[in-house]
Amino acid sequence: MPSIPLINPGRPPKAWWDKCYASVSKKGARDPAKLCGWIWYHGTSESKKREIMRKYETKRKNILVIPREKLYPVKSAHKGRPYVGVLSNGDYSIFKAPAQPTESSHGKIYRFVIGPFRTVLGAKIMERFGRGNPHIQHVSDAEKFASKGKQWLLDHGFEAAFS
Repeated sequence: MPSIPLINPGRPPKAWWDKCYASVSKKGARDPAKLCGWIWYHGTSESKKREIMRKYETKRKNILVIPREKLYPVKSAHKGRPYVGVLSNGDYSIFKAPAQPTESSHGKIYRFVIGPFRTVLGAKIMERFGRGNPHIQHVSDAEKFASKGKQWLLDHGFEAAFS
């Protein structure tokens, strides 16, 4: 059976945590939270953690980590890679180019070009959130955010990347 990647292998399931907390509290531990944390991080092997995750996270067992390229592949009629161009007024614009943009090919339209991006989602994140953002200064930064998954992006205020 192939190994199912864990959503967050460092954090124990809530049901396990509550059971551990209740159990060590009854036994008189001074700080049950610290003890349960120690048990999870230092007293439990990786195989045991996987077993616990499978046992307690049954409702999330269908969630798999899928590579971002499979979820948001670059689709284009001319198989171009996505780029973000910066217009003369400072606005960002996404475009696709079959070859590396040059000053002679795109210089009349854009002041400068950022890219290429692996995914359209990465380009959208750069377009909508990259300007003046110290956390998104490079293509790899935008792609890193794109790879976190749709639910994470929605939970952290990146709704505009999906419009």
